[in-house]
Amino acid sequence: MSPQPSNTHLSDNPIRIGLVGVGNWARHGHIRVLSLLPDYELSVVYSRRREHAERTALECGFKHVVGSLEGLVGHAEVDLVVVLTTALQHEHAVSAAIAANKNVYCEWPLATATRTSEELVELASSWRAAYRRFAETLCSA
Repeated sequence: MSPQPSNTHLSDNPIRIGLVGVGNWARHGHIRVLSLLPDYELSVVYSRRREHAERTALECGFKHVVGSLEGLVGHAEVDLVVVLTTALQHEHAVSAAIAANKNVYCEWPLATATRTSEELVELASSWRAAYRRFAETLCSA
């Protein structure tokens, strides 16, 4: 007898998006696509210009607007931080998400310098490794 496909979808427990940056690319690309996908929920939005974040939340259905990057990455209703700022701002947002132990997606390019991109990848790897060691310790206790 072959295994039956599961009827369980992520949409039963969607991935909650925390969006950083609400420029044209975000509004006319990523947000539109994410809002169509049942496995994702537009949860929290942040922009350096709060009025832009508030307008985006109202027009696109985000549940929360926060006034700082730290507020977004620390928000309990964010599973995935989506960084859609200008390239010069990527490093700060990605680093904050990693430090908050959040999954992160960053629009291309990751950073404006190869070495900075390498450092972000190393940072993400070290945080994930530390988290895995912590989880393994808890499971073996």
